[in-house]
Amino acid sequence: QWDFQRKLAAFLLQGREAAFIHTLTALGDKHGFAPISNEHDGLVVRGRIPEAAIEEARRELDMPYVKLPQKPFL
Repeated sequence: QWDFQRKLAAFLLQGREAAFIHTLTALGDKHGFAPISNEHDGLVVRGRIPEAAIEEARRELDMPYVKLPQKPFL
């Protein structure tokens, strides 16, 4: 039973994470950044993702708790 619950929780959380990144990807043109690679749990972009885009994605998906840390791409 615990294994099923663990797998179900991971499935649901990974799905929400992917939905957030997909939504953010779709907001690129509107907010002036160019998505290069959607990684389902992260997003590689040209430019910077403005906080307004992150807020819009949070509101659209009712996920106010999401944080999007910036990581350098080397």
